[in-house]
Amino acid sequence: MIFCFALSLGADRVTIEKTMSIYDFEFNSVQLDLFSERRLVENFLSTRQLKLDPDVEYTCVLKTGGKIVGTGSLAGNVLKCIAVDAAYQGETLTNKIVTELELEAYHRGIEHLFLFTKSENRTVFQSLGFGLVASAGTLTAGTPAGGNTSAGAAETAGVVLLEKPEGQIDLWLKEPAASASCRGEGADLATTGPAADSAAPGPSTALVMNCNPFTLGHRYLVEQAALRAARQPSRQGEVPGGLRGDPTPGETPGEEGHVVHLFVVSAERSLFPEDVRFRLVQQGTEDLKNVIVHHGGPYIISGATFPSYFLRDSKEVTTAHARLDLQIFGEKIAPALNIRRRMVGEEPYCPVTAAYNREMQHILPHYGIEVEEIPRLLHGGAAISASKVRELIREEKWEEIEHLVPASTWNYLTSAEATAVIERIRREKRRH
Repeated sequence: MIFCFALSLGADRVTIEKTMSIYDFEFNSVQLDLFSERRLVENFLSTRQLKLDPDVEYTCVLKTGGKIVGTGSLAGNVLKCIAVDAAYQGETLTNKIVTELELEAYHRGIEHLFLFTKSENRTVFQSLGFGLVASAGTLTAGTPAGGNTSAGAAETAGVVLLEKPEGQIDLWLKEPAASASCRGEGADLATTGPAADSAAPGPSTALVMNCNPFTLGHRYLVEQAALRAARQPSRQGEVPGGLRGDPTPGETPGEEGHVVHLFVVSAERSLFPEDVRFRLVQQGTEDLKNVIVHHGGPYIISGATFPSYFLRDSKEVTTAHARLDLQIFGEKIAPALNIRRRMVGEEPYCPVTAAYNREMQHILPHYGIEVEEIPRLLHGGAAISASKVRELIREEKWEEIEHLVPASTWNYLTSAEATAVIERIRREKRRH
């Protein structure tokens, strides 16, 4: 059957002429702050077994005769919540919705787009110019990616992460801030992403943190990772003398052994801005000479790779997101930096982070990456956490806060620069 369609952007209207019939479709943007308009989109998505995520910033609907027959949304640089009425499948409406979202992103100055979807929709979006970042396939909780599922296990739908333009992850991994060259004092430790060292770096260790804000608990975890990494062979068969076994009193991590790559989550979805979090981590770890601090970028616990970290998703959705994020780490990031170990702190408070850590234990060994969990640093019998610091800020218990954060964070919190952030923390009580 032959299709002839014309896209009229100025009139915000699409006409698709089809043999024997003509359909008129009209695009409308949705006022998400109006309950009545938002509910119409939510009801339509529910017929497609989808929901409207709370982080969407822009939503458009495609209507004919006043009826919604398609919709799509934009959350930052992520296209999501795209659906078409089953009665209009095959009318290329998905193409039109994606084009509308791409135009909106362009007007917002966004050029790099992500799309998180079910595996069954992969070819549709690849035909629209999106390239594959990772495909998790059909997964079962507690089973490594690529592993066999067991009878009676709860399965999550296969999911894929796509991006446009294609191949951006490979460019991100080739940024000039290579791991070895970043180790010099005063060097710019990271720009937008890590790069594979052309001199084939020795085995390294990785940490991923949000640090909202950077606490003594974070500092302890980084310090322990640095000490353990320093006692590892820096090259195959090469063992730094005197660095095996438990740390001796006063032992300070040096530049021998493994390098520790510390990735600070880049997503701007935390109460402390990304530039502040990154700076406090740099300042708080500058004495650890084998630690390199990187911006996490768009491929490590981001709104694209692990949106459940920032949203209250179901257990099944969170599992799917976690596994995709970890697969990207195992397949793409770890080989580029020769990461052989990933270290995490115990998570007694946040159920999403705890679930992520459990999946890490199952998935990363599949890629030859050891996972080590380190007990959290305690103060007054409780684990030190960023959420506790934020709670104390709301309660204005500054004497207690001073015992939970390093000097660099304390200096920031007591400066005029932090005034707006502190006011925001007092107003908003949320997970991050």
